[in-house]
Amino acid sequence: MILASFGASLLVTIVAVILLIPRLHRAGITGKDMNKPRRNKIPRGRPVYPEIPEMGGLAIVAGTGVGISVALAMMSFFHVLADASTVLLLAALAVILLTGLIGIIDDLLGGCSKSNPVTTPPEGMRQLVKAFSPSVAALSLVAVRDRHRLRSRLSGGSTSGSSTPCSWCRLG
Repeated sequence: MILASFGASLLVTIVAVILLIPRLHRAGITGKDMNKPRRNKIPRGRPVYPEIPEMGGLAIVAGTGVGISVALAMMSFFHVLADASTVLLLAALAVILLTGLIGIIDDLLGGCSKSNPVTTPPEGMRQLVKAFSPSVAALSLVAVRDRHRLRSRLSGGSTSGSSTPCSWCRLG
């Protein structure tokens, strides 16, 4: 049954990449690929960097969201994947969607200048903000774990190495 979730996620990701990348390129949502200079087109000794579409990660976010949604549907309607936790799956989905939103904001603000990306300072999000933004998105996972520990303490169980899983999140 987990293969159905994986298969749906893979299929949506592949289809989304095929449909999304050409549309992003036509819309002008592109950036310079700084890792692949075109050696054969060097005007005045400067390498020319190819334009590639940005925001291709939307396809991965969509595929992962569909995979988690299929897993939740199988748990709810077909009563399979009984060991999986609905709360943890929804928290993971929230983290993925918020991280995707941070990526969209970064891409739309502009990662670097179009004129000279090597010497011009970046216009978009700073690297420090990019590094710590996913930790803000991961707060939902921290909240799930803290709630589990609080319930465990209130019920008189130990906070680490508990042998009985929590009834609502199935964390041990």
